[in-house]
Amino acid sequence: MTGTSAPGAVRVLAHGIGAQHDLPLSPFYAFAGAFAALFVSFLALGLLWSHSRFTGERAGRPLPAAVQRLADAR
Repeated sequence: MTGTSAPGAVRVLAHGIGAQHDLPLSPFYAFAGAFAALFVSFLALGLLWSHSRFTGERAGRPLPAAVQRLADAR
C-alpha cells in the first residue's frame, strides 16, 4: 500500500472522534467498575503483603544529609 485508497472508501482519521459523546455504559457502572478494581487491588495488597519491607535489614538506604536535615526540620 502506498497511501492510496480505493474509490468510494471513507478515510478514518481517528478512532473515537464523532458526534456521540457518551460511554456505551452508564456512569454508574463505570464508577462501580473503578471502585471494584481499586477495592480488589487494595484487598490483594493487604492480604499478600504480610510483612513490612521498610523496617529491619531491608529498610533501604539512608537519605542524603541535606535531605535528612530538611525532613527532620520543624
